[in-house]
Amino acid sequence: MTDIVRERIRQRLNDLGISANRASDSSGLDRSVLNKFLRGAVKELKDSNLRLIAEALDCDASFLRGESDELRPPTWVRSVRRLPNSLDVPIVGEAEAGAWHPSHWFDDADLGVILSGYNPNYREHKQYGFVVRCDSMDLAGLTKGDQVVCINPWLAEVALATGDWVVVESRDATGKIELSIKEFRITSEGFELVPHSTSRKHRPYVLERDTDLRKGSIRIVGVIISHIKPRPALNFQQHHSASSPTARGESSARSARLMA
Repeated sequence: MTDIVRERIRQRLNDLGISANRASDSSGLDRSVLNKFLRGAVKELKDSNLRLIAEALDCDASFLRGESDELRPPTWVRSVRRLPNSLDVPIVGEAEAGAWHPSHWFDDADLGVILSGYNPNYREHKQYGFVVRCDSMDLAGLTKGDQVVCINPWLAEVALATGDWVVVESRDATGKIELSIKEFRITSEGFELVPHSTSRKHRPYVLERDTDLRKGSIRIVGVIISHIKPRPALNFQQHHSASSPTARGESSARSARLMA
Protein backbone atom coordinates (compact mmCIF):
# COMPACT_ATOMS: atom_id res chain seq x y z
CA MET A 1 0.00 0.00 0.00
CA THR A 2 2.95 2.33 0.67
CA ASP A 3 3.83 2.42 -3.04
CA ILE A 4 0.23 3.33 -3.90
CA VAL A 5 0.30 6.20 -1.39
CA ARG A 6 3.54 7.58 -2.87
CA GLU A 7 2.19 7.24 -6.42
CA ARG A 8 -1.06 9.01 -5.61
CA ILE A 9 0.61 11.81 -3.68
CA ARG A 10 2.85 12.43 -6.70
CA GLN A 11 -0.23 12.28 -8.94
CA ARG A 12 -2.02 14.93 -6.90
CA LEU A 13 1.07 17.15 -6.75
CA ASN A 14 1.26 16.95 -10.53
CA ASP A 15 -2.50 17.53 -10.99
CA LEU A 16 -2.41 20.62 -8.77
CA GLY A 17 0.91 21.85 -10.17
CA ILE A 18 2.48 22.31 -6.75
CA SER A 19 5.67 21.09 -5.06
CA ALA A 20 5.96 18.76 -2.10
CA ASN A 21 7.26 21.69 -0.05
CA ARG A 22 4.19 23.78 -0.84
CA ALA A 23 1.89 20.88 0.06
CA SER A 24 3.79 20.45 3.33
CA ASP A 25 3.46 24.14 4.14
CA SER A 26 -0.30 24.00 3.45
CA SER A 27 -0.70 20.94 5.67
CA GLY A 28 1.24 22.45 8.56
CA LEU A 29 3.76 19.59 8.57
CA ASP A 30 7.52 19.94 8.54
CA ARG A 31 8.75 19.74 4.96
CA SER A 32 11.05 16.82 5.81
CA VAL A 33 8.09 14.53 6.65
CA LEU A 34 6.70 14.40 3.11
CA ASN A 35 10.06 14.70 1.34
CA LYS A 36 11.56 11.77 3.26
CA PHE A 37 8.47 9.67 2.55
CA LEU A 38 8.56 10.42 -1.19
CA ARG A 39 12.28 9.56 -1.31
CA GLY A 40 11.69 6.29 0.52
CA ALA A 41 13.74 7.33 3.56
CA VAL A 42 10.59 6.89 5.67
CA LYS A 43 8.61 3.68 5.15
CA GLU A 44 5.13 5.03 5.84
CA LEU A 45 3.19 8.06 7.02
CA LYS A 46 1.20 8.24 10.23
CA ASP A 47 -2.54 8.27 9.63
CA SER A 48 -2.80 11.74 11.17
CA ASN A 49 -0.10 13.07 8.83
CA LEU A 50 -1.69 11.38 5.82
CA ARG A 51 -5.01 13.09 6.57
CA LEU A 52 -3.29 16.49 6.77
CA ILE A 53 -1.52 15.91 3.47
CA ALA A 54 -4.77 14.73 1.87
CA GLU A 55 -6.44 18.00 2.87
CA ALA A 56 -3.55 19.97 1.40
CA LEU A 57 -3.91 17.98 -1.82
CA ASP A 58 -7.70 18.53 -1.91
CA CYS A 59 -8.61 14.86 -1.65
CA ASP A 60 -9.60 12.23 0.88
CA ALA A 61 -7.08 10.00 2.66
CA SER A 62 -8.93 6.96 1.27
CA PHE A 63 -7.98 8.10 -2.24
CA LEU A 64 -4.31 8.35 -1.32
CA ARG A 65 -4.42 4.87 0.23
CA GLY A 66 -5.91 3.44 -2.97
CA GLU A 67 -9.13 2.48 -1.20
CA SER A 68 -11.21 4.70 -3.48
CA ASP A 69 -10.85 6.19 -6.94
CA GLU A 70 -12.94 9.21 -5.93
CA LEU A 71 -10.99 12.23 -4.70
CA ARG A 72 -13.63 12.89 -2.07
CA PRO A 73 -16.22 10.15 -1.49
CA PRO A 74 -19.80 11.39 -1.10
CA THR A 75 -20.86 12.40 2.40
CA TRP A 76 -23.04 9.33 2.94
CA VAL A 77 -20.11 6.95 2.28
CA ARG A 78 -17.99 8.59 4.96
CA SER A 79 -20.83 8.74 7.46
CA VAL A 80 -22.55 5.34 7.36
CA ARG A 81 -21.68 3.37 10.48
CA ARG A 82 -22.75 0.19 12.31
CA LEU A 83 -25.76 0.56 14.56
CA PRO A 84 -26.73 -1.30 17.74
CA ASN A 85 -30.16 -2.10 16.29
CA SER A 86 -29.90 -3.66 12.85
CA LEU A 87 -33.39 -2.37 11.94
CA ASP A 88 -32.38 1.25 12.53
CA VAL A 89 -31.05 3.24 9.58
CA PRO A 90 -28.36 5.91 10.11
CA ILE A 91 -29.25 9.45 9.10
CA VAL A 92 -26.25 10.74 7.16
CA GLY A 93 -27.44 14.12 5.93
CA GLU A 94 -30.16 16.74 5.60
CA ALA A 95 -31.67 17.47 2.20
CA GLU A 96 -32.11 21.23 2.02
CA ALA A 97 -31.92 22.88 -1.39
CA GLY A 98 -30.11 26.20 -1.17
CA ALA A 99 -28.15 25.33 1.99
CA TRP A 100 -24.43 25.01 1.24
CA HIS A 101 -22.08 23.40 3.76
CA PRO A 102 -18.41 22.40 3.96
CA SER A 103 -17.88 18.84 2.70
CA HIS A 104 -17.18 17.62 6.25
CA TRP A 105 -20.33 19.29 7.68
CA PHE A 106 -22.34 16.10 8.18
CA ASP A 107 -19.33 14.03 9.27
CA ASP A 108 -19.18 15.95 12.54
CA ALA A 109 -22.93 15.98 13.17
CA ASP A 110 -24.85 13.35 15.12
CA LEU A 111 -28.11 13.22 13.17
CA GLY A 112 -29.45 10.09 14.84
CA VAL A 113 -31.27 7.21 13.18
CA ILE A 114 -34.55 6.33 11.53
CA LEU A 115 -36.04 3.96 14.07
CA SER A 116 -36.82 0.59 12.49
CA GLY A 117 -36.39 2.23 9.08
CA TYR A 118 -34.68 -0.78 7.53
CA ASN A 119 -36.44 -1.89 4.34
CA PRO A 120 -36.38 -5.73 4.09
CA ASN A 121 -37.06 -5.59 0.35
CA TYR A 122 -33.47 -4.38 -0.14
CA ARG A 123 -31.67 -6.46 2.48
CA GLU A 124 -28.69 -7.08 0.20
CA HIS A 125 -27.88 -3.35 -0.01
CA LYS A 126 -26.51 -0.88 2.55
CA GLN A 127 -29.26 1.53 3.58
CA TYR A 128 -28.91 5.09 4.86
CA GLY A 129 -31.27 7.97 5.52
CA PHE A 130 -31.76 11.70 5.03
CA VAL A 131 -34.03 14.21 6.72
CA VAL A 132 -36.04 16.54 4.47
CA ARG A 133 -35.46 20.21 5.38
CA CYS A 134 -37.02 22.05 2.44
CA ASP A 135 -40.06 22.17 0.16
CA SER A 136 -38.44 21.15 -3.13
CA MET A 137 -40.72 18.09 -3.39
CA ASP A 138 -43.73 19.16 -1.35
CA LEU A 139 -46.13 18.73 -4.27
CA ALA A 140 -45.06 15.06 -4.40
CA GLY A 141 -45.78 14.63 -0.69
CA LEU A 142 -42.26 15.14 0.72
CA THR A 143 -42.48 17.81 3.38
CA LYS A 144 -40.15 19.26 6.00
CA GLY A 145 -39.35 16.78 8.74
CA ASP A 146 -39.98 13.71 6.59
CA GLN A 147 -37.33 11.02 6.38
CA VAL A 148 -36.19 9.00 3.38
CA VAL A 149 -34.22 5.74 3.20
CA CYS A 150 -31.83 5.23 0.28
CA ILE A 151 -29.51 2.76 -1.36
CA ASN A 152 -26.52 3.60 -3.53
CA PRO A 153 -27.57 2.93 -7.15
CA TRP A 154 -23.95 2.62 -8.27
CA LEU A 155 -22.98 -0.04 -5.74
CA ALA A 156 -26.33 -1.79 -6.10
CA GLU A 157 -25.86 -1.78 -9.88
CA VAL A 158 -29.46 -0.84 -10.58
CA ALA A 159 -30.38 1.31 -13.57
CA LEU A 160 -31.92 4.65 -12.70
CA ALA A 161 -35.20 5.22 -14.50
CA THR A 162 -37.68 8.02 -15.00
CA GLY A 163 -39.79 8.48 -11.89
CA ASP A 164 -37.11 7.60 -9.34
CA TRP A 165 -36.73 9.99 -6.43
CA VAL A 166 -33.04 10.66 -5.84
CA VAL A 167 -30.84 12.55 -3.40
CA VAL A 168 -28.58 14.90 -5.34
CA GLU A 169 -25.26 16.25 -4.08
CA SER A 170 -24.13 19.46 -5.77
CA ARG A 171 -20.59 20.78 -5.24
CA ASP A 172 -19.50 24.36 -5.92
CA ALA A 173 -16.06 25.68 -6.88
CA THR A 174 -15.05 26.06 -3.22
CA GLY A 175 -15.89 22.44 -2.36
CA LYS A 176 -19.08 23.23 -0.45
CA ILE A 177 -21.98 20.83 -0.95
CA GLU A 178 -25.75 21.06 -1.15
CA LEU A 179 -28.09 18.08 -0.77
CA SER A 180 -31.53 18.11 -2.37
CA ILE A 181 -34.21 15.66 -3.46
CA LYS A 182 -35.49 15.57 -7.02
CA GLU A 183 -37.23 13.30 -9.49
CA PHE A 184 -34.94 11.63 -12.04
CA ARG A 185 -35.99 11.70 -15.68
CA ILE A 186 -34.40 10.38 -18.86
CA THR A 187 -34.90 12.63 -21.90
CA SER A 188 -33.91 12.46 -25.54
CA GLU A 189 -31.08 14.90 -24.80
CA GLY A 190 -29.85 13.42 -21.54
CA PHE A 191 -31.20 13.68 -17.99
CA GLU A 192 -33.29 15.99 -15.86
CA LEU A 193 -33.42 16.26 -12.07
CA VAL A 194 -36.78 17.85 -11.40
CA PRO A 195 -38.27 19.38 -8.23
CA HIS A 196 -42.01 19.30 -7.55
CA SER A 197 -42.52 22.36 -5.40
CA THR A 198 -44.99 25.08 -4.57
CA SER A 199 -42.00 27.43 -4.55
CA ARG A 200 -40.64 28.78 -7.84
CA LYS A 201 -37.14 29.14 -6.41
CA HIS A 202 -36.45 25.44 -7.02
CA ARG A 203 -35.22 24.80 -10.56
CA PRO A 204 -34.55 21.57 -12.45
CA TYR A 205 -31.08 20.45 -13.48
CA VAL A 206 -30.92 19.77 -17.22
CA LEU A 207 -27.91 17.57 -17.96
CA GLU A 208 -26.35 16.20 -21.12
CA ARG A 209 -26.19 12.48 -21.82
CA ASP A 210 -22.47 12.22 -21.05
CA THR A 211 -22.81 13.83 -17.61
CA ASP A 212 -21.10 11.74 -14.93
CA LEU A 213 -23.86 11.36 -12.33
CA ARG A 214 -21.59 9.26 -10.13
CA LYS A 215 -18.54 11.51 -9.73
CA GLY A 216 -19.41 14.88 -11.25
CA SER A 217 -20.07 18.21 -9.55
CA ILE A 218 -23.75 17.23 -9.67
CA ARG A 219 -24.00 13.63 -8.52
CA ILE A 220 -26.68 11.21 -7.36
CA VAL A 221 -25.78 9.85 -3.93
CA GLY A 222 -28.89 7.82 -3.27
CA VAL A 223 -32.07 6.47 -4.80
CA ILE A 224 -35.01 6.59 -2.40
CA ILE A 225 -36.58 3.26 -1.47
CA SER A 226 -38.72 4.40 1.49
CA HIS A 227 -40.47 7.60 2.51
CA ILE A 228 -41.37 7.99 6.17
CA LYS A 229 -43.57 10.58 7.85
CA PRO A 230 -42.76 10.43 11.57
CA ARG A 231 -45.66 11.19 13.87
CA PRO A 232 -45.43 12.83 17.31
CA ALA A 233 -45.14 10.10 19.93
CA LEU A 234 -46.39 9.97 23.51
CA ASN A 235 -44.30 6.92 24.31
CA PHE A 236 -41.71 4.63 22.76
CA GLN A 237 -44.24 2.12 21.46
CA GLN A 238 -46.17 4.82 19.56
CA HIS A 239 -42.97 6.26 18.06
CA HIS A 240 -41.78 2.80 17.06
CA SER A 241 -45.10 2.11 15.36
CA ALA A 242 -45.06 5.41 13.49
CA SER A 243 -41.72 4.55 11.90
CA SER A 244 -42.48 0.91 11.14
CA PRO A 245 -42.55 -0.44 7.56
CA THR A 246 -46.35 -0.36 7.46
CA ALA A 247 -46.35 3.41 8.04
CA ARG A 248 -44.25 4.37 5.02
CA GLY A 249 -44.86 4.84 1.34
CA GLU A 250 -42.06 3.70 -0.96
CA SER A 251 -40.85 5.48 -4.06
CA SER A 252 -43.33 3.71 -6.32
CA ALA A 253 -41.34 3.51 -9.57
CA ARG A 254 -38.20 2.17 -7.84
CA SER A 255 -40.09 -0.31 -5.66
CA ALA A 256 -42.09 -1.76 -8.52
CA ARG A 257 -38.99 -2.46 -10.60
CA LEU A 258 -36.64 -3.79 -7.94
CA MET A 259 -39.26 -6.07 -6.42
CA ALA A 260 -40.30 -7.52 -9.79
